[in-house]
Amino acid sequence: MLRHRLTPFVCGCLLAATAACERAVKSPAPATAPERADARVRELADAYLEGFFERNPDQVTLYGVPGRHHDALPDNALDALKAWQAREDAWLAQAKQIAPAAIAAAPLRGTYAIVREALEGSVGKRVCRDELWNVSQMTGWQVSFGYLVTIQPVGSDEARREALARWSRLPQYIDTEIVNLRDGLKAGYSAPKGNVRIVVDQLNSLIATPTADSPFDSPSVRDKTPAFAAQFDVL
Repeated sequence: MLRHRLTPFVCGCLLAATAACERAVKSPAPATAPERADARVRELADAYLEGFFERNPDQVTLYGVPGRHHDALPDNALDALKAWQAREDAWLAQAKQIAPAAIAAAPLRGTYAIVREALEGSVGKRVCRDELWNVSQMTGWQVSFGYLVTIQPVGSDEARREALARWSRLPQYIDTEIVNLRDGLKAGYSAPKGNVRIVVDQLNSLIATPTADSPFDSPSVRDKTPAFAAQFDVL
């Protein structure tokens, strides 16, 4: 996968754990050492979760996170990935400064463990350089976005504006993928030949599919607003 992202299970756990933390009773007394540790875990979890959804706006739609916009695709440029990794490193450094034994609230101990595991796992996986050989018949953009577009919110003026904003960015996303793959080949990274052939077949099938029958036309088919459909179909 191009983006270092949480698994659905881990992200779901983090969302649930963060919600549980918000329900924890806060003492009005001056902060003790455990309370300071708890506050630091809350701040770290909030910052990481916010950063994760900024980095992966598609996940907002996939998880149905309330109060968020559905108008962007992830930035798959290598410079953006480098900036994200720097943020991960900073969060992991913060996590390592928190002593687990000093965390008083049980939900926060779980939150801390989830955040730290997610960060350490992502940092450890960097050696794979997934962003340089992201050709997959299972998780490539043609599959993941092919599903995302079918759950793109529509039905209101705002939703239609966001749908147009998000999917107008797909050509640039694909162009950036091509650049990344070429850089990967120069550096000696490539996906297995069999996988590549399957992806080529998938892409040829998408190209040959009439627009009205394509999963990527789902928003205009579901919304049925003529002006929106006309705009969306020429993206």
